[in-house]
Amino acid sequence: MAKFAYMNIQDVNNTIKQLMENKENKHQLKEMQPLGYTEFGLAIKHYTIGNGPKHIVVSGSYHGAEIITTIFVVRLMEEITKDINFQADQYTIDFIPIVNPEGYLITTSMQDLYLGKSTTEEEKIARAKTYWASYWADTTIPAKVKSGELSETVLLEKKSYQALFDDVNLDEFLKNDPEIKASALNIVKKNNYPIGVLAAWTTNAHGIDLSQNVPYNPAIKTLLEANGPVYNHLAYANTRKDIPGPINTPCRDLKKFSFELENLAILNFFETLSQTPGVEIIAYFNYHSVMGKMYQKPIKEDEIINLYNVDYERKIIENYISSRIFRAKNAYNIIESEDYLVI
Repeated sequence: MAKFAYMNIQDVNNTIKQLMENKENKHQLKEMQPLGYTEFGLAIKHYTIGNGPKHIVVSGSYHGAEIITTIFVVRLMEEITKDINFQADQYTIDFIPIVNPEGYLITTSMQDLYLGKSTTEEEKIARAKTYWASYWADTTIPAKVKSGELSETVLLEKKSYQALFDDVNLDEFLKNDPEIKASALNIVKKNNYPIGVLAAWTTNAHGIDLSQNVPYNPAIKTLLEANGPVYNHLAYANTRKDIPGPINTPCRDLKKFSFELENLAILNFFETLSQTPGVEIIAYFNYHSVMGKMYQKPIKEDEIINLYNVDYERKIIENYISSRIFRAKNAYNIIESEDYLVI
């Protein structure tokens, strides 16, 4: 497998275009009609390999800041186009490299400014390592506050990874996407957030977290019942989740739930696929990442309605096996906890 590398949205599109034009492929990579469009008109792109009745869906970047999940999906596309053992007459793999193109564009546009256009590869790597180390250090702050090592006021202060972006030229930020730029900057300025929050923007341009944007999310009730502002945790501890922002806000109006267009596109895709005669959906791999590692985390809270009667305990076992196989082939480490696996 090719080495992971940073990809902005243009890099992703160019790499996939090259894959589709590669005449040495054993299997054709096809671009399908977009699953839908975001409110600011960005396409939620959809690609397939194979033409079999059994469908496997693979998606990345539900959270815009989880760049490596998109890189992984693109590399997986590349691997399967070359795999002589892939049974294209039995399986169709549906790839959705970027579920949240607005968030991905916001994050990578800010990261592009930080990494620099004229810097060498070595300089880019050094800056990326500085960012990673700063972010990691910021995630440890809440624990130090809890232990009494730091004052509670530190939680609301600017994080060190956010400070890395203080001097970026905002005139160049999303220069070709003024509406998305205006929407994101409005959220930042309205809440007096450091400009660096844009470098880890998991939500869409309206500040809604797609993975939280479900009507049976118990967090909605919790946020509604809160007596005051509700802040995020770890490296996002100086931002709120009860109003639109960079992470965890479930909907625009907590009193009146509405789906974001990105989620409606995914729901409609699965609904259409499930009702197509002769088609069987056998798996959905929805990848997320944290601190440079990828994971799948099945929802298994009792209060959440199980629409498809999924055996989540079995899913956890399947995830474990999948992760073990992936690690064996690619030398990645697995971090185990009570209810999820990180690879």
